Amino acid sequence: MNPRFRFTVGSEPHYQDLVGDLYFDDEIVCVLTQESGFDAMDVQLHGPPGGGPWRFPLADFEAALEALKRRLGELRRTNVSDDGQDPTVRRNTFTNAMRRADVLLSVQRALLGKITPSMRAVTAAYDDTSVKLTFYFDGPISDADEESASCAETEVMADMADPSSVSTTCKRIDRPAKIEDPGPWVFARNED
Repeated sequence: MNPRFRFTVGSEPHYQDLVGDLYFDDEIVCVLTQESGFDAMDVQLHGPPGGGPWRFPLADFEAALEALKRRLGELRRTNVSDDGQDPTVRRNTFTNAMRRADVLLSVQRALLGKITPSMRAVTAAYDDTSVKLTFYFDGPISDADEESASCAETEVMADMADPSSVSTTCKRIDRPAKIEDPGPWVFARNED
């Protein structure tokens, strides 16, 4: 592949599957999406900065696209049947890891400046289509506590492709009672 071309593969909130960005001299040329399936990829072309046409050898462009498509293929969802699930159920370890990182980092960022003195813990249960935040408090849940949870929820909503997929629950569990929640946990105060 011509070294002036490079690509990145990642997860974007507007897409269910991985996308690939192709660059020429560090300027984006196109985005490959596989929302319609790996064998029916779409390409979104971007114009060069300053207008005008892109100019590069067609063979180099085709080789770069093929390398990007090959990498997306390596990371694409594959059928899984050895765990007893219907083979039509599709999974992708990389995509699941990206979803986990997207959700947990979004919640942790949203919590900056929103931890109240009575907040004991926050968990963020998620799946492919939803995020459920649970805030645990010690003592009565004040209006300020609920407002803090609501503000954090709003910031997480802003990061998600479908904001209605985010929900929040505030629960009172006074110390020293143990919080029984499988998580994942995004905040837990020190209670030693």
